[in-house]
Amino acid sequence: MAEFRPVERGSDSTGCGFDAGVARQRRAMEFAEDITAEIRDRGNKDALLVEQIG
Repeated sequence: MAEFRPVERGSDSTGCGFDAGVARQRRAMEFAEDITAEIRDRGNKDALLVEQIG
C-alpha cells in the first residue's frame, strides 16, 4: 500500500511540490527543443541532398 504524504502548500494537483512541477516542465521543454533541432537538421540534410542531385 502506498505511503500517505500530505500535499504541501504550493503543490500542483499531482501532489508534487511546485519545484518538481517546474523541473518537469523544463525537461519537457528541453525535449521539445531537441526534437525541433533534430527535425531541422534532417531538413537541412535533405535540402543539401536535393541540391547535389538536382
